Amino acid sequence: MTPQDDRLQTVEPREVGMLLSVGPPEDRLRHWLAAEGADRGEEAETALASLFAMLPIPQPSAAFADRVLINLGLETRPAAYPWWSRAMIAVCLLLAGLTTAYAFPLIFSLAQFVAPGEVAGMVVQTFVGLASQTDELLAIWRVFARVVNTALLVATSPQVVVALLSLTVFSVFTLRGLNQLLSPSRSSEYVQAL
Repeated sequence: MTPQDDRLQTVEPREVGMLLSVGPPEDRLRHWLAAEGADRGEEAETALASLFAMLPIPQPSAAFADRVLINLGLETRPAAYPWWSRAMIAVCLLLAGLTTAYAFPLIFSLAQFVAPGEVAGMVVQTFVGLASQTDELLAIWRVFARVVNTALLVATSPQVVVALLSLTVFSVFTLRGLNQLLSPSRSSEYVQAL
């Protein structure tokens, strides 16, 4: 036994923090083994924590999670489009751009024929048309109101209220019974064995 091993076995608990903060990993390992061998629990735990603190923290690459999800089948790989589909998308975007470029002058040339008063007239006519349709909407609303009133009369009758209350009480007792049947199968005896 070396003098350092003797020193490690006779270390006082208040010196543990000072001793563990310095020294090579081999000394820390010997200290932990000596503390475990001498059955000094707190000192051994502190020494082991010091050893674990020296371990490097693994840093997986950014694509690691993506690869794991793909291998588990939880995420699919992005679809690879054939070259002709990419070409078609490019052609469609080009045509949309050209159409937009030619549409603006056409719109401005048509604007010469439409006066601002005519645009305001079209907006007013649209609102008048919507307002004239409200009488039809009111007829639909009256039918809906009658259906709701009938449903409320039925739902508030004493027979329906008693039936709903009895079904609620029955469902509560049924759920309690099912819970008691399933509770023994969810015991922790399997966990305690580990």
